[in-house]
Amino acid sequence: AQNAARTPTGASCGFGPTRTRRGPHSNRKRNVTPDQPHPNSSATPSPAVPAEERRKHSILIVDDEEIIRELLQERLGSDGSVEAQSVGDGESALRLLETRSFDVVLTDIRMPGMSGIDLLRGVKEKWPETAVLIMSGYAGMSDTIDALRHGAVDFLEKPFEMSRVAEAVGRIFR
Repeated sequence: AQNAARTPTGASCGFGPTRTRRGPHSNRKRNVTPDQPHPNSSATPSPAVPAEERRKHSILIVDDEEIIRELLQERLGSDGSVEAQSVGDGESALRLLETRSFDVVLTDIRMPGMSGIDLLRGVKEKWPETAVLIMSGYAGMSDTIDALRHGAVDFLEKPFEMSRVAEAVGRIFR
C-alpha cells in the first residue's frame, strides 16, 4: 500500500520518491521462497540445521534482586532456544563478559555499585555488537533518554509483563 499523502514532487511523505519499475521483466514474479538465494546468485543454499544443532542465543541478566534474576532466567530459558545466565551486579557482569560472549545483556538501571548505565557504557565500549536492554522500576524520562543515547536497544519499566520482555528479546534475535 502506498502512502496516500504526496508532496508536490510526487514523493511519498517520509519515504523518498516513488518509482515505477519499467522494462520487459517489470511484471515478472520470482518463484523463490525467502530462504532460497536469488536465482542470479552464486551462493548455494545451506542445508537445514536440526533444532538441536542450532546455536542458542545467550542472555546475561544483571539485577541486584535475586527473585528478578531467577524469574527472568527461568522464563527466558524455558523454551530451550536461549541460554540465560545471571549475576547480581555490574562488576560481576563485566568480569563474566571478559570470559565469554553474550548476545544480549538485560540489566537493571539502579543497582549498588556500578549502575546499569555505567554497565551499558562498558559493554558498548568493549563489545559493541552486544545488545543491551535496560529495565528499571524507578525510571524517569532522563534515565530512558540516557540509556538510549548510550546504545540501549530498549527500556523496560518494572513491573513488567514477561510477554513484554520476551517481545523485546525476540526483536533482537530476529
